[in-house]
Amino acid sequence: MKMLLIALLCFLLLCLCACVATLPERTQLTSGEIPAQETMSSASTKESALKKTSEPMAFSSTNESKPEKISEVLEEHCNKSLEEDSFVQNYAFHDTKDGKISMLVISGEGSGGKKLYDSIYSVQNDIAIRQEQFLPPELGHNLSTTLFLNGIIMNEIDDAGSRYYAYYGFENGVLTYQAGLLDEGNSYYCCFPDASRNSLTKAEFDRVKKEFEGDGQVVELDWKPLAEYGR
Repeated sequence: MKMLLIALLCFLLLCLCACVATLPERTQLTSGEIPAQETMSSASTKESALKKTSEPMAFSSTNESKPEKISEVLEEHCNKSLEEDSFVQNYAFHDTKDGKISMLVISGEGSGGKKLYDSIYSVQNDIAIRQEQFLPPELGHNLSTTLFLNGIIMNEIDDAGSRYYAYYGFENGVLTYQAGLLDEGNSYYCCFPDASRNSLTKAEFDRVKKEFEGDGQVVELDWKPLAEYGR
């Protein structure tokens, strides 16, 4: 009986040792599986991010700027104009031909003494809302800004020797990028808000340019020095 009990204890001890011996294998296998899943997940996230960032950037059709008092906007730009090497120098108000939009325009000097708009605000009563799609100029590349009688605003840009014309217009009270025309000398393109573009002949390029600019009549704004605002 005693020998049988000892044999039973030895058998149980052998079974326990066998279980312990197999445990590290399972733990190693399981821990090996988890990093593999994490690696796949990380790769997928990276690929997704690369795909997302490589997609064309479209312009938003909404405006997220907060309303500000016109006096506060002008005071802010007036203070900027007094800084050393400040670009902004002038301001002007303008009502579009159809009377639907009133604007406050802040500008500096562009190429050949022409005005280059820094920012555009829609105004109503004493409130101004900055139009976010109209980006501040990149000095040295943006040459001038033209406001046409039909309400279209054009930025003329030197793009590495090519000439780019960006056209903006108001839609439902929001200034939006309509399209751009790129003149590379021997090649011509129409560029759209979703970053796609179509190739044009020279005749098509000239026709589309004329359609944007209407009869070509330019609006001359009554510019006032920002430095003298409030005096």
